[in-house]
Amino acid sequence: MHKRIGFFLCLTGICIMLSVVLICLPFTLPRLWGWYGYTVLTGSMEPQITAGSLVWVRPCSEAQIFAGDVIGYYSDDQSGTVILHRVLEKRELEGTFLTKGDAGAAPDPQPVRFDRLIGKAVIQIPFLGAFAISLSSDLGKAISFLLVWLALGIHTAGRILCLEKRSPVS
Repeated sequence: MHKRIGFFLCLTGICIMLSVVLICLPFTLPRLWGWYGYTVLTGSMEPQITAGSLVWVRPCSEAQIFAGDVIGYYSDDQSGTVILHRVLEKRELEGTFLTKGDAGAAPDPQPVRFDRLIGKAVIQIPFLGAFAISLSSDLGKAISFLLVWLALGIHTAGRILCLEKRSPVS
């Protein structure tokens, strides 16, 4: 009986740990390729990219950007805000892009200088950005940390029960 309970606890611990790993994969795996993940906070790119989406941006040079591409770039102010908008026109001589949010009626008032380019948007996952914000909060990190330790504790308890030897009844 102890071995069955131990096996069940081991399996439960492994499942919890795998769940944590699988939940974190969409947020970490693209970073291995040097991509940057951004959560869309506004509806400026709707309906193509909705608020709350997670967008992965692949770094590239201005030579790899064409009209119609969605790019990530730093705003002109000192805030370091990242903006995701569609390129309407590439102005080689000026060294700028003319951009516009899909939901906007007019192009952005300021052209984007090439040196502000981060890269091209390559993957967009609806609603995952809002989850990423929750997961990266202090509470989200604490819950993830506790889940890992809970999984390890449950797995260890299961291993102990599996290895426990019963003394024969005389």
